[in-house]
Amino acid sequence: MNELQTPEIRGELTYGFGNYAFAQTTVALSIGKSFSMMVVIIPISLLLTFKAMEIDPNRSTYVFILVSGIGAIFALLGNPLGGAISDRTTLKFGRRRTWIMLGSILKCRNDWLGSD
Repeated sequence: MNELQTPEIRGELTYGFGNYAFAQTTVALSIGKSFSMMVVIIPISLLLTFKAMEIDPNRSTYVFILVSGIGAIFALLGNPLGGAISDRTTLKFGRRRTWIMLGSILKCRNDWLGSD
């Protein structure tokens, strides 16, 4: 075999880290997830900036940083805590479905109470 040929083992192409198709799928999913998050994060950041300018036009950067930082701290603490609570749920309805239904009901109630 010369240097330009790709090694073939049991019909699968290998490149040091295993199956090439798995690597392609991982890269494609990572790129797709990055773009889908940009679609969500960019409008939220812009809207939050405009809301910060309404609250205090002179210190809008400070307001934006403060709100973003507090949100990040709550996410840092809340996501693992919510996962731990969900993992320890032993109801008949299921571990995840219980919290999905409860969250959906509370969200609908809050939207209904918050509407003008």
